[in-house]
Amino acid sequence: MATIREVASRSGVSTATVSHVVNGKTDKVSAETRTRVLAAIRDLRYRPPAMEERQGALLSKTVAVIVPDLDARPLRHNEYLSDVLDGVLEATLHIGWSTSIFAERVWDDVGQTIRRSYDGRCDGTIVIGPGLGSPLVEGLVERGFPVVTVGTTAWRPGLSSVDVDNVAIGAQAAERLLEAGHASFVFVGPGPRVASSAERERAFRARLVQADVHPSRIASVY
Repeated sequence: MATIREVASRSGVSTATVSHVVNGKTDKVSAETRTRVLAAIRDLRYRPPAMEERQGALLSKTVAVIVPDLDARPLRHNEYLSDVLDGVLEATLHIGWSTSIFAERVWDDVGQTIRRSYDGRCDGTIVIGPGLGSPLVEGLVERGFPVVTVGTTAWRPGLSSVDVDNVAIGAQAAERLLEAGHASFVFVGPGPRVASSAERERAFRARLVQADVHPSRIASVY
């Protein structure tokens, strides 16, 4: 495993500067230096030790699952979330790993949050339903932290995702309604802030407009 000294040597800075970048202290490092250090961290696959004074194994054998902030009793009320978590738990238990669940919030400092919650404690992250361009996901990818999104198609290199073809689904839904002879249409979903819903709605509307349906006959309910 790479050390902080190797990262410093690769990027041509001091170990203190690497520490500032890792801990999200953006006021102490220029943007150009931060980019260079993050590139070295990714290239060397450097993982800072946990914030405790002592660290055991190089692998924590723990996967972080990050879920959006939800209402009370989310596993009872959100069947999609509970099904995804069931799958994650089954897979990790099968290989003898543990799972830690975190609720995603809008943090003041993403870098500090990643350092405090994931670095040295988890070997990878699964993020369920993040918004497109999520700052948390971007921060994880910048640091070369293994991350997979579920329910949102990957939007940049270095990011993996598990998702269905939302564009095809939206277009097929419109096609079925057109075949049934309907003249007015309503898209019902959780809203544009949910990436999968936004992709489906865009494709739904595009297919209807392609079939010469006037936009005034296409409504949305969130």
